[in-house]
Amino acid sequence: MSQLNFEFLLPTHYTRENLAIGLSNESAYGMLNNKLLWTHHFALLIGGESSGKTHHSHIWAEEHSAKIIKYADLNAGDIDALLSHGALVVEDIHEKNGNENTLFHLINLVLQTGAYLLLTSRKPASDIGIVLPDLLSRLRMALPIFIDPPGDDILRDVFWKLLEDRQLDINPNFAELILERISRDITSLQKIVNGLEEIISDTGKSIKKDQILSLIEKTTNFY
Repeated sequence: MSQLNFEFLLPTHYTRENLAIGLSNESAYGMLNNKLLWTHHFALLIGGESSGKTHHSHIWAEEHSAKIIKYADLNAGDIDALLSHGALVVEDIHEKNGNENTLFHLINLVLQTGAYLLLTSRKPASDIGIVLPDLLSRLRMALPIFIDPPGDDILRDVFWKLLEDRQLDINPNFAELILERISRDITSLQKIVNGLEEIISDTGKSIKKDQILSLIEKTTNFY
């Protein structure tokens, strides 16, 4: 039985035990944990919304005693302290709300000291729109690690685990109908489960097929 990723719902459960490993993220997980690939000691973890970047980065931070900071909160005066444990995670460098010179200085310090740095982004470095040429050059040195959209294996495991944790009992045929028709992303699963919980709580009865179909139409992009 695979382990599960609840980045979208349980922010305190970013543990290795709760991480779902499937075809979509197996390669990323392996690359994150293989320092032989980290030639320049820093990597760029790339994935879409709710792809598991935060979960992966929190596991990596825990195992490297690394601090975690948002790109927008990165200040030049804090860099030495942030790297004091020899590793750091900077999240969401795609958001363009941080200081490019500070990030450039941070990467240079990593290269000089041999510390480790994990950056996260929804986009590859070349698509972020970096203005500072020297920073873009540095980012192209990073080990690119891609997380693909979740496959059916992960979606199925997460869905059933969410139902179990919410103590929601629905007809297995209805569960399969949901899994067949929802958009292939974790966010849609969260919306569906929230909707199921609301319907069952309001009615106190077993959910019906017409309610399932209506919920799918309201909460996904399938139609």
